[in-house]
Amino acid sequence: MRARHLSAITLLMALPLTASVTGVVINTDGQPISGAKVSIFAPETIAARRTRLFSKTPERTAIATRPTDSKGSFSFDSPKDQPIVDLRVEASGFAPDGLRLLADDDAGAIALTTAPMQRGTITSTGKPVAGATVIWFGNATDFLGVTDTEGHYSVPDPSKWANRLIGSVSIGTEARCGTERRRDRQGPRRGGERADAGREGFGHH
Repeated sequence: MRARHLSAITLLMALPLTASVTGVVINTDGQPISGAKVSIFAPETIAARRTRLFSKTPERTAIATRPTDSKGSFSFDSPKDQPIVDLRVEASGFAPDGLRLLADDDAGAIALTTAPMQRGTITSTGKPVAGATVIWFGNATDFLGVTDTEGHYSVPDPSKWANRLIGSVSIGTEARCGTERRRDRQGPRRGGERADAGREGFGHH
C-alpha cells in the first residue's frame, strides 16, 4: 500500500503544472463585476500600434478572450512562446483598463472606474462624417469607435480615464491619418464632441 502511495506521489510530481494568467475584476467599491470582457494580446511596439490604428483593420487581434464569472474571476492558459502578454478589461458602464504582465502571473484585483457611455460627433464643414475611426487613449489602454451615418460614436466617459484622442477617416481604400489631440481629462461636452476634418485631418475641439 505504501509503495502505491509513493508511486502516485511520484507520478503527480512528474506531471507538468499548467501555467495561467488569472485575476479578478471588481468595481471601486470592491464588488465583483461579472460578464466583463477580458482579453490577452501579444505585446506590440509603438510603431506597430500606429501602423495598425491607421490601417483598414485597426482592431487589435486577441490571443484569447474570456468573460469573468459570477465572482469576477478569469483565467487563461498561458500562451505558448509568449512570455509576456498585454491584458485588457472592458465592462459596460466602466472605463476600460489594461496592464502588461508575465504570461504565468496573477493580475490580482483589477478595479474598474465607473464611466457611463457618452456620445461624440465627428463633423466636416458642418456635416457629419460617417465611418470615421475615433481612438481615445488612456495611460494603460485605448478605446476604438467608428462613427455612424450621422457622425456619432459612443465612448465610456473619457473624463474618467482618457487623455488623448486620435481620429482618421477612410476614403475609398485609403486611410487618412488625422491630427492627434491631447485632452485634459475633460471628456465630451454636453451634446457630444465635435471635430472638423479639413485638409490637415481631424482637429478636435
